Amino acid sequence: MRRTFRLLAIVVFAGGYLFGTVSTTQAVPQFSFAGYHRNVSNRGVRADIGFKNPNVPTGQSVEWVMADDGGISKYIQIGWLKRSTDPAPLYFGEFGCAPAVCQQVGPGAPNGVSHLYQVNLNSANTEWVFRIDGAVQATTPWQNVGFQQTPRVLYEGETSDTAAQLGGTAASHLRMLNTAYSTAPGTWVQVNPNLFVSTTTPGTCYRASKGTAGASTFVDNWTINPPC
Repeated sequence: MRRTFRLLAIVVFAGGYLFGTVSTTQAVPQFSFAGYHRNVSNRGVRADIGFKNPNVPTGQSVEWVMADDGGISKYIQIGWLKRSTDPAPLYFGEFGCAPAVCQQVGPGAPNGVSHLYQVNLNSANTEWVFRIDGAVQATTPWQNVGFQQTPRVLYEGETSDTAAQLGGTAASHLRMLNTAYSTAPGTWVQVNPNLFVSTTTPGTCYRASKGTAGASTFVDNWTINPPC
């Protein structure tokens, strides 16, 4: 997930501690990305993220939405991940809590179904809330995350190993639909695709595109000619 974090660390969400590790066996240990960010003041981020079951022989493949401090050090995100040891993607939520990373990995994402993944600051300005399809999965005081408002939102896929498939295929992209950010409690704004900035890692076989589908904006990502 986050660029400054590359191993699964202590999980400390919503009233429980879980422990785990991400596979460290990597063919080419390079973290790569495919997607876009938008520089805009916000109190949350969300998107309907499609389901794929990527081929992950080593490392991990992740799809997420994130609000962060402009890439300096603090962030909060939600989405799905598949590690080399997982048969299919799992839900996850994460934020930086230096010197560790706080992460919760949840149950598997149902096959073939997209879900609305969302993190936002609550109306009392006291907690960040993790939601899937509107249902609260976890909360954490804003002090744990380090901000109440952020200057950037991101919609991305990520791998920790260039042998791992990211998103969909050239013939069947993974889509993040209804890419939006929150400006105030209960207020969500669709991102103008013309204002998206590419985050795709050059020199890889990962690709991304953006656009509008009806009244909704989207980000697609996919892999060509795997492994990279």
